[in-house]
Amino acid sequence: MTLERLDESIKFGNKPQDRSSDQYTKDIVRKIEQMYYDIVQRLNREIEIVEDIEDGSVPLDHGVLSGLLDDDHTIYLKEKASSGLASEIPIHTHVSAAQAGTIHHGATTGLGDDDHPQYLQAADITGLYLRLANETVDVTNGEFSLTTDDFGEFKYLNITSPADGYQINGTTIFTVDVNSPTNLLIGSGAGASLSATPGVNNILIGVDAGNSMSAAVNNNILVGNFTGQKIVDQANNVLMGHAAGRYSTGFEDVFIGTSAGLGVDGSSSPLRSVFIGHLSGTAILGGDDNTFIGNRTGIGVTDGSDCIFIGSYAGAPWTTVALGASNLLIIDNQIRANTTLGASHPIIYGVMASAPENQTIDFNVAALGIGTDNASTDVAVTFKSGTANGVFTWMDNEDYFKFSDDILMDAAEKIYLRDTAIGFYSQANTFFDIFADGAVRIGNSSAGAPTNYSEFEPDGTLRFRGNATVWDEVRIVPGAFSFAGAADPTLQNWQPGGSGATFKVYKFQTNDEVFASCQMPHSYKEGSDLYFHIHWTPADRGAAEGAVNVGWKVDYSIADKGANFGASATAILTDACSGVDDRHEKTSSVQVSGAGLAISHLIMLRIYRSDTGADDTWAGVTSAQSPALLEFDIHFELNMVGSRQELTK
Repeated sequence: MTLERLDESIKFGNKPQDRSSDQYTKDIVRKIEQMYYDIVQRLNREIEIVEDIEDGSVPLDHGVLSGLLDDDHTIYLKEKASSGLASEIPIHTHVSAAQAGTIHHGATTGLGDDDHPQYLQAADITGLYLRLANETVDVTNGEFSLTTDDFGEFKYLNITSPADGYQINGTTIFTVDVNSPTNLLIGSGAGASLSATPGVNNILIGVDAGNSMSAAVNNNILVGNFTGQKIVDQANNVLMGHAAGRYSTGFEDVFIGTSAGLGVDGSSSPLRSVFIGHLSGTAILGGDDNTFIGNRTGIGVTDGSDCIFIGSYAGAPWTTVALGASNLLIIDNQIRANTTLGASHPIIYGVMASAPENQTIDFNVAALGIGTDNASTDVAVTFKSGTANGVFTWMDNEDYFKFSDDILMDAAEKIYLRDTAIGFYSQANTFFDIFADGAVRIGNSSAGAPTNYSEFEPDGTLRFRGNATVWDEVRIVPGAFSFAGAADPTLQNWQPGGSGATFKVYKFQTNDEVFASCQMPHSYKEGSDLYFHIHWTPADRGAAEGAVNVGWKVDYSIADKGANFGASATAILTDACSGVDDRHEKTSSVQVSGAGLAISHLIMLRIYRSDTGADDTWAGVTSAQSPALLEFDIHFELNMVGSRQELTK
């Protein structure tokens, strides 16, 4: 392993209890760097000493030498000032002009003699240093080795006693399992109980991480002091963080965070659970397949399975007893005082089950948005069922909801409009009730304020508005006639079709007259006009008379209650005969102004037949040959079925 790899591995270790994780990592790295630095510095100092001596930059202290004036180095030339002779000047040649003055040592003798013991020879410094560049020779001193690659670059530092682990100042930093090289153990006591036949692919980092692991167990990653301390033969766990899963003996668990899934020593442990966050699931004793994500999620939960808690303190109020049913889904980030609030206050609370029909979910929110911000996108909500689905859709462009299925309001539940004073419901079985504090209007109001509609007022009164008004008539039949005693119509026989029953009818000769009166009903639309007309028949004289006129006329005087009757007016109701026997004839209506008239106004009537010169051309002159009056009617418009009060509309 290279120093760089060692450095990176150490940084993932966990601290002793009296030091923070960051400080502990920094201390380890600093010690390794110092070890490497000391080695290199020592080698560099030795190199510098040798090089300085060789180039003479560091002079020897000659004060301790004797015989310095002796000429006992005959291989050296003397200075002229030291009585050097010409014969002592060696013969030398110049290979070229550029080398003029260069001394040729080929003629010098004794060059290989070691007659300067105060100097180090090259052989004397072998092994004292290693060049890290352009060097292909590894250096080993029995305790460690510095290895270079083929290019002479520093490759890695190898500890030659792996059983003792990697140590700094006698403290084991990490160990490679001699029985399974794929296991990496970092930290004092990490994997301390591994047997001679351990599993593979285990990474144990931190003080006492997995220190009970003794069986051939595989694929555990334990990072942090005391993580997975009680794991013996459980596999496929990922426990990261100080004391994460410390007392857990489960398998396929993922606990990440300080004391996540801590558990209790000697208790059962969860299986296949995921606890992520500081103290997440820290009190867990049993229960499987739980997922807690967030700071202190499920912090009080000791049992229960198949729960999903997401968010800080989600599921925090639950304990063994309260959790009983398991299968809870909770998304929350608030501290809830008890399980009641823990169910009613989280943004999402649900109960999961294998059968969808047994699952429930609550959104504890003031507003819930469904859909997208894309324009012209209809948003459908579908209620799924095994038999049929229920669907309602927001129609984006149309700006309304469309229900694709029936809607049933339970019992007397209401649907309100605008406020609680307007709405509809069924107050009792078989009834449909509509209510409004102003009025209930039924008509053409879909396009805006209606003009033609029926209106139910708060007291239930029905009023007709606009074209919703209807018509009725006041009928005055001959039996209601009053006779003056002179010029009275006579009662004659009439057998329609010439066979069957014979009826009695009043036939009017010219100038015959009758009298009557009538009161306008309370349903009358006050102030509206009246329309007079007469129903009559030619009896058996239709064909004989042909298209002749009958001069029907009505004199009338009208007064509201408490008002005076005025001078009479005449309605001319002249009508042409159809020329057909026994035909039901009806005169055209004559409009009489009703301006200012109220309900219960009274009309005095004189009904007669007269000829003003051309309006009555009937030929028959006897009573039997005269036309018969069947009924006098007054058509009127009504806007209510009656009046609210006895005497007023």
